[in-house]
Amino acid sequence: SKANLVHLLPDGFQNDVVREVLEDNPDLARKFEGFTLFTDHVGLYQGTGPALYTILTGDPFDLEQGFSSTTLKPLIQENAYQNQLLLQGYRLDYVPISSFVCIEQADSCITRPFNDMKSRGLFRHHNEDLVYSLRLIADLTLFRLTPMFLKEKIYADGQWFLSDTTADGSSPWPDPVIREWIENLRVTDDQPVYKWYHYLGTHIPAKWDRNCNLQRQMEHKRESYSAQAYCVLDSIARLLDRLKEADIYDQTAFVISGDHGHNIIPDDLASPPLNNGLYPGLLGSGRPAFLIKQMNNRAPLRFSEAPTSLVDIAPTALALVGINYEKPSALELNDNLSRERFFMPYSIPDLWKGDPVPHVVYRVGQPSSEGNQWVLTDIRNFSEPPGSYNPVNYKTANRYLMGAYLDSSNPNRENSWVTGRQLGFVIQIDGSLIAPAVELDLHFPDWIPAQSFTLQINGFEKPETWWATRSGGFWQTFTIELDKESLKDGENFLALQFENTYSPPEKATWQASALIRSIRVVDGFQAD
Repeated sequence: SKANLVHLLPDGFQNDVVREVLEDNPDLARKFEGFTLFTDHVGLYQGTGPALYTILTGDPFDLEQGFSSTTLKPLIQENAYQNQLLLQGYRLDYVPISSFVCIEQADSCITRPFNDMKSRGLFRHHNEDLVYSLRLIADLTLFRLTPMFLKEKIYADGQWFLSDTTADGSSPWPDPVIREWIENLRVTDDQPVYKWYHYLGTHIPAKWDRNCNLQRQMEHKRESYSAQAYCVLDSIARLLDRLKEADIYDQTAFVISGDHGHNIIPDDLASPPLNNGLYPGLLGSGRPAFLIKQMNNRAPLRFSEAPTSLVDIAPTALALVGINYEKPSALELNDNLSRERFFMPYSIPDLWKGDPVPHVVYRVGQPSSEGNQWVLTDIRNFSEPPGSYNPVNYKTANRYLMGAYLDSSNPNRENSWVTGRQLGFVIQIDGSLIAPAVELDLHFPDWIPAQSFTLQINGFEKPETWWATRSGGFWQTFTIELDKESLKDGENFLALQFENTYSPPEKATWQASALIRSIRVVDGFQAD
């Protein structure tokens, strides 16, 4: 119509890959007139389900309440930003992967089957060639033998009756609906229109080359996803061209938001994450793409370093069409803003059980391209953690401690290496202790020339610094008093942050900051 808001959600669309494709292809970038790419954008989750809720509502999903369609649907009905568009008279058209994202008053909600997200078309167009051929033979036989009035139904404008390759929603393209929009777009009336389309994008595994040719197999590497990202962006660019031809480009606002990345190490990662539990590929999943286009704006594509988050997408979508919302939009953020954001990877096998979902919490500073800005601040398992780790190994610490190499092949080891700069763990502390303290047994080999660390307790950092010494025996014991005002009765999160990591002479590619034997809670009170 004469006023449009289009929200595209290419799944697994990773920010640094999108930026790279646009930088390396200036002709493609020129098509994105009026667009802004937020290069310091941070997602909340590594998976689609909770991210969808946040994109639609602007709120983090409370993983503690459990995740299910029945839980999600009423929350989305009440809180989705599309409700505000409805109040302004917008026609709402959705093409989602599941109907629970559509509000009940939507004018259309055409669900594409979930195979949109599993390399659409792969099964029909490659692995089931024989079945497809048999169906086509059946169609041709029916066409020859049936009366004339049935032939048209069997032919179905070239799609055929039994051999229709899109009957189950599959397609040889990663973005079939955009292609349908380009072919069928027409301006109807003055009622404002909203379009939502959630599609494959660059979800793993990569299956399309830069020309959108479906491949049997592509390697899980950056070049594969860059090629598929080019395919996706080029298709969007052709939609933009079509809007310009129809003379409604200036009246159309866009949001293009990935729900998460595709588990590829970002090319701009300037330092490793503090905690080695956040491997660089997972960090890439925490950096989805976020682009917007304002109405009546044909300025060249620009890159913004404003520190945006997944929670900003819903208020930004409304701001693009002049609807005020109680939450700030990305349009209000400047590049120099200091802002705290969060990334919460969760246990995927536990997501759909309906129970509280185990997850960890990272606080993300800026720029998000600095791995040391991703700081572990909590581990949520919804089960009582140990009161000590003695020794620290896979058997005692798995799911409760992050940042050490817990050898699952030797679960009863007597110690473990801290392989990053941060060691985080949850531990049970009795609130009745008069002078609670934590005792740590650490070893610093000769190839660690100097080392120090600090301690955080439930997010509060103690002002002291503890230093490694060479005196005494193999193990160095540190007894650290815990401030009672920083503690909770029961589960507490503690984190050691070391100054440096080092590599032994014989393993230049491997690093560690200390060897840890045990973590114990003690009562430091001594009666006279």
